[in-house]
Amino acid sequence: MPGGRAQRLLTVLAAHYGRFVPAEVLTGAPWGERLPDRPERTLAALVSRLRRSPGPGRVEGGPSAYRLVDDEATTVDVSAALALIATAESELSRGLHGLAATSARSAEDLLTTGRPLAGEPDSGGPRRSGSRW
Repeated sequence: MPGGRAQRLLTVLAAHYGRFVPAEVLTGAPWGERLPDRPERTLAALVSRLRRSPGPGRVEGGPSAYRLVDDEATTVDVSAALALIATAESELSRGLHGLAATSARSAEDLLTTGRPLAGEPDSGGPRRSGSRW
């Protein structure tokens, strides 16, 4: 997993999983108010470093926009949880209550285990463990 600015960039790409994010949006994530002299060029260098981390072909795009590829080899917790929720709803509508509960519990585990955006200065406190809503 990358650290520092590359991790912040990956976080933004994951939040927009599968969709291209304009370079002008991405330059704000790693640097905030203190943009480098040539943000587009510095962003391209950061993306180049980032591409080595999640594996070949996981980050694509060019100078105007980048995205985290949406495919079976790349997963993002929120997207996986949404898919599990859809599965749970489908199972529930078919009367498969036990399976629906298992799918819903798996979705909750994805979203409540660990610390969101760990390592980010504004990531907040630890996630609650074992909470049921």
